Amino acid sequence: MKNLLPIFTIIVFITTISCSKGVDINSYGSYVNNPENGLIQTSNCGDIIYTSEYKPSEYLAISEIKKHNLEVNDVNYNKALEEKGDTKTFFLKIKSKLQSDFLKDGLKSKDDYYLRLNYYNSEINADISLIQGTDTLNCLYSYFQRNYNLGNECTLIIGFEDKYRYRSNEDLRLIINERALGCGMLDFRIKNEDILKIPQVKI
Repeated sequence: MKNLLPIFTIIVFITTISCSKGVDINSYGSYVNNPENGLIQTSNCGDIIYTSEYKPSEYLAISEIKKHNLEVNDVNYNKALEEKGDTKTFFLKIKSKLQSDFLKDGLKSKDDYYLRLNYYNSEINADISLIQGTDTLNCLYSYFQRNYNLGNECTLIIGFEDKYRYRSNEDLRLIINERALGCGMLDFRIKNEDILKIPQVKI
């Protein structure tokens, strides 16, 4: 019986450590949305501010559950996570220091506005890529969310097929060759060390 005591102690210790892993969903969301943790990068182009936010699949799954007012439990979480598939997702938030709608910044004609709108709605995909090590991933999809005068910030949701999801030693570089506003090359780098520091979420 005495010989079983050390083994029992080790099992209890391992179980305690395992149960303590992960953070609650609120703490997880706060971590992902905190610029100090390296997942959010900003680049300025004249009066336009571009902010790239890397959103892990776990974060998006929780957001989807909350969006539909469902209970955040293992069943709903695993289902939402599976529906996200193998993708890497970025939110590109865009705003002007001068206008409520960044597409109106420095307009020379009404036609320019609609050309810009069309670009962000359908053409920008060809100008977006994600570099991981020596590999380049083309944009799988993008969805432009306008503010409709409810704020001064629009969001472009960008997705890439995660072909190299099991790699753990390479930075991610979101590259956008912006042509509608003449901003040129926008380069956002998410360091691998910051990705590895993202805590596990405890459901």
